[in-house]
Amino acid sequence: MSIRSIVVRLAVAGTVTLALSPVVASTARASVEALPTCTTTITGLQKTAITVTSGTVCLEGATAGSAVAVSGGATIVVINSDLRSSLQSSGANKVIACNSAFHGTVTIAGSTGRIRFGDDGAGTPACDGNHVFGPVILGGTNAGDGNTGGLIIAGNTIQGPLELENNTAPAGTSLRVEANQIQGPLDCTGNTPAPVDGGLINHGTPGYDQCAGLSKP
Repeated sequence: MSIRSIVVRLAVAGTVTLALSPVVASTARASVEALPTCTTTITGLQKTAITVTSGTVCLEGATAGSAVAVSGGATIVVINSDLRSSLQSSGANKVIACNSAFHGTVTIAGSTGRIRFGDDGAGTPACDGNHVFGPVILGGTNAGDGNTGGLIIAGNTIQGPLELENNTAPAGTSLRVEANQIQGPLDCTGNTPAPVDGGLINHGTPGYDQCAGLSKP
């Protein structure tokens, strides 16, 4: 019988290091939020789909050959990893990605915790930017699609559009989109507060709607 997916509930032992080159250099502002403690760690080559439904699952030095899906209030941390297909997160807690490659669409909707998708290594602890070969979609048009914990997406190379729709940030936090290289477009609608670039403008495409002025070709 063929097993077509991995439902993550138990720890996976072992350590594999995958070296990825940093993607975009900048002086992004520091973040002081610590990375969460992993309850499960996945390393090495995973040929089947990974489904995360609980706990804090960390992909460290992993190569995911199929789609990665996150739901159920789980947290996922992707570090120094290579995802060969899509990342689909719906109703997660936190989504964190540092110094990793994504060969497909990245969709993050309905997260209640903070999203940290790179910060170009200026944060504490450091979180180098990622390389995405496809669109990045944060939030969405349907009720409940918006992420509500605030977010930073910084120092990434995105070979596709970047869209933010109907996301919110708690008081004292923000929706930060800064120092990314985007093939485009960068489009932001319905977000509260409006996204900011912290003085570190994005490049590669114009910004539209709420993100007008946050990016230039």
